[in-house]
Amino acid sequence: MDEEWGYKIGGRDGVEWIAPKICLVCGITKASTHFGAVVCMACASFFRRTVSFNIRFLCRYSNQCRIAQDLRFICRSCRFDKCEAVGMQRHMVQAKRNDNKLPKYVLESRKEGVREVVRGYITSAYNTPGRNSILESSPEETSSEVGELERFSTILNVKHEELMLYYVKEIKNAMASREAAEVDLSETKSKGQTQLNSALS
Repeated sequence: MDEEWGYKIGGRDGVEWIAPKICLVCGITKASTHFGAVVCMACASFFRRTVSFNIRFLCRYSNQCRIAQDLRFICRSCRFDKCEAVGMQRHMVQAKRNDNKLPKYVLESRKEGVREVVRGYITSAYNTPGRNSILESSPEETSSEVGELERFSTILNVKHEELMLYYVKEIKNAMASREAAEVDLSETKSKGQTQLNSALS
C-alpha cells in the first residue's frame, strides 16, 4: 500500500483508492507515519534535525504563528511545537552517531560547552518542484527578508543566564521605543492645541 499517495495495489479491481493522508503539521496531502504521527517528509526531517541537534527555536511573536504549506516562511518555533502537539515523539529520534556529520554551528556550540543551541524564529517554506511561484519575490522584498533572516537566525551560543540578559535588553529597548513614541504624540497634541488657541484668539 502506498500510504502517501492514497492507494493500494490488490483487491478485485487491482487498485483500490483510499483517502490520501494529510500532514497533521502543515496540511500537505502526501504524508505517512513518522515518529508517532502522520506527517510529511519535510516536517519529519525538520523534527528529526531539531531533536538530534538539540536546537531550541525562538518565536518572534506569541507562539501562535500559522503553519501551512502556502506560506513563504514558517516560524520554526511554532512548527516544532505543532510537531509535538500532533503526537511526534522525541524519544523515537535516534541520536547522531557520527559527530562529523553535524552542522558546524552545532559542533562549535558543543565545544564551548553549550548543550542547547538557540536559533532564530524563521525558516524557508517548502522548496519543492511546482512551488517556485510561492518562493519568488522582488529584489527589494528579498533584500528586506534576508536582513530579517540574518537578524533573527543568528545563533545564540550562550548560557541561560546570558540569554536572560539578552531578553532583558530587548524588553528595555522596546520600552524605550514606546516611551519615545508617547513623547512625540504628547508634543504633537501640545502643538496642535497651541495652534488652535492662536486661531481662536
